[in-house]
Amino acid sequence: MITPNNAASNPLPRLEIHPLKKGLPRGEALSTKALVRLVSEAPVTEQVKQRPPLDLAIVIDRSGSMSGEPLAAALGCAKNLVRGLRETDRVAVVVFDNEVSVLQPLAQVADRESVCKILSEVRAGGSTALFAGWEEGARQLAPFTSAKRTSRVILLTDGQANQGVTDADAIAARVAELAKAGVTTSTVGLGDSFNEHLLGRMADAGEGQAHYGQRPEDLEEGFAEEFAILSRAHLRQVELRVTAGEGVVAKLLRRDGSRGDTSRLGTLPCSAALDAILVLEIGANRSAGGVVSVTATGKDVSGAAVTLGPVVLSLPELERAAFDALEADPSVAAAVAESDFADEFLRIHELASRGKVGEALAALRALRNRPGATAWAEKTAKYILTLADDDLESALKELVYSSRGFRGRTKSARIHEAYSLHHNEQVEFCADVHLSKKIGMGRNRNRAKKEEGNPNG
Repeated sequence: MITPNNAASNPLPRLEIHPLKKGLPRGEALSTKALVRLVSEAPVTEQVKQRPPLDLAIVIDRSGSMSGEPLAAALGCAKNLVRGLRETDRVAVVVFDNEVSVLQPLAQVADRESVCKILSEVRAGGSTALFAGWEEGARQLAPFTSAKRTSRVILLTDGQANQGVTDADAIAARVAELAKAGVTTSTVGLGDSFNEHLLGRMADAGEGQAHYGQRPEDLEEGFAEEFAILSRAHLRQVELRVTAGEGVVAKLLRRDGSRGDTSRLGTLPCSAALDAILVLEIGANRSAGGVVSVTATGKDVSGAAVTLGPVVLSLPELERAAFDALEADPSVAAAVAESDFADEFLRIHELASRGKVGEALAALRALRNRPGATAWAEKTAKYILTLADDDLESALKELVYSSRGFRGRTKSARIHEAYSLHHNEQVEFCADVHLSKKIGMGRNRNRAKKEEGNPNG
């Protein structure tokens, strides 16, 4: 059963654990998985959409490799961000190559076009002091963090950290430290040479979003998603923690494929869910109590700390024949299948990165007809395989970002909509951008429609 964590009248999100099967084989060990959901049923009212004022630091890579289209795309995105800000917002602009420059200290958005003019004058330069550029953006925001405002760094880059601090663990640790202090981070990868694993780790550690675009216009949808999540926030700085019962090993699967007792999920929007897969090794000599418990923590929009749970999963002991006769929950099975695809995508990316391209493509072909796969996963594998014929580097990016999409995107609050064997392109096109199950994370939905031969949806 699932222990309730709040009364029906409580407006707080609901924490749930959904097992694959609602039982255990008596006296036997079992390896299984479960789905943890943090669900907001708060309506998206006009009041909700009036998000708290935003302090935004736009950090732009202007290194030599950004010359031409990548820099033009970054500057175009930055201008769109500036033009979308409200009068109560503040913005800072930082650029970096081997040196860091603050073109606009954090200031109220009084004249958007004057900031855009500053951006138009940026030119490409030297090498990539990525960490120093990000750190200066965070430094612009850190003194002004407030429960009544949202502070976010958006880092736009096409490269890899090759000046100053370059160690991914050290960078992620510093990003996480600032996130806990109230300065979150989102990343935008441009072109085909950026380090997708580093940018993903920074976004996860920074409790933000990771975006990339194959073309400049593809990035617009990523920022629409960014603002949708910011404007509909129900809980921020969401983190799950799992505690296993005696004789049980339980780990949460994180967006990057790692496992742990905790997982940071970022921001939960209203009328949406944040999910995680729970991997369970249940011993034959387990205790008679609950199999596992999960607690969620976060902060509401006023900055007050919120704790949900612990929610306890306990399952009845059944004879083997009765256990075998149990049907798996179809929604949980679909969630597990997509998580398994995420693992396979990362494994295939690793093969290709080591030069084993033929082996990687063969593994990707095999995924198209994998038993139990959802249509979304199958179509994604097919798209990446087709993309690899023309642009292997973009296909490698898609493997990583689609993996994150299966496991890390916000989902529908309705479990049967979030996880289904079916995938309706028209339904997904009409869905809110942060809830849409896109095929091709590096392209926007309009381009996807045209490329799939369905220009009218």
